[in-house]
Amino acid sequence: MPPKVSVMMNCRNGEKYLREAIDSVYAQTFTDWEIIFWDNLSTDGSPELAKGYDSRLRYFRGTEPLPLGAVRNKAVEKAVGEYIAFLDTDDIWMPEHLSLHLNGFRGDTVAVYSNFIIRDIEGGREYIPFDPKREFHSGDIVRRLSKKSFVWLQAMTVKAEAVRRLQYPFDPELLTAEDYDFALRLSMLGNFNFVPEPTLIYRMHGGGLTAKKRHYFAHDFSYILIKYKGKVAPAVLRNLAGQYLITVRLDLGNAGFRIFPFLRLMSLRQMVLSFVMFLFPGKSIWELKEKAMKPLRFIDSLLGRGR
Repeated sequence: MPPKVSVMMNCRNGEKYLREAIDSVYAQTFTDWEIIFWDNLSTDGSPELAKGYDSRLRYFRGTEPLPLGAVRNKAVEKAVGEYIAFLDTDDIWMPEHLSLHLNGFRGDTVAVYSNFIIRDIEGGREYIPFDPKREFHSGDIVRRLSKKSFVWLQAMTVKAEAVRRLQYPFDPELLTAEDYDFALRLSMLGNFNFVPEPTLIYRMHGGGLTAKKRHYFAHDFSYILIKYKGKVAPAVLRNLAGQYLITVRLDLGNAGFRIFPFLRLMSLRQMVLSFVMFLFPGKSIWELKEKAMKPLRFIDSLLGRGR
């Protein structure tokens, strides 16, 4: 019989923390699982380390390096479990992680998420990022999730059947918000439930992908706004617009107000959308954007920058 849970682990030169991450899966009190280990052409000792485990770890290696979203899609294709969970190669699950998550599923639940601990390795501190009493929600969470991200991929277990109902699991066009987009689309399929206790240790360090992609947030939310236009309720779109404004300010701050790391990723169309967002962050934004875009589309196509 296939295992109950397929655990996705995607690796690109993750040797430094990899053994602790894999061992945390083997230490789970719930033992009916498999690991889908997708090696994104690592050049360090990660492949040999992963291959040193037993047959419950299924090792795959790509033929070309791919963005994280595309690699996760490859791994998900190999999953045979009833549930799918995700663990990055530098994070650690606590022993009760899978048990607590599986106990949270009801008939109409498509995903269960939990709290986690951020371990800031360089800063030498640990903290819990969310207060479950105020910031976690169950049931239909679409509107709340569109307003603020509170579901962490590595602290989430989902029904494989729900993932297969999506057009695709992870959008490869996204640079850093592919996890958020995945959770948001899942929330449109059914109810979520949560575990208030921390079940994951998320290790934050300078070599992590999130740190390397810190200028990309506004690019992604600009893309998400265009992607969801006409497909979600107006209130959800307004919430996403609010998040977009926050990411613009965040990206500019992360860049030390050096604008080019932020702008070089954006088409002319997206740049104008940013400007319109700042001036008119209300209900008429899409009408204003369309009017602003008409004279610029031809220029954008000449520059070869439009999507």
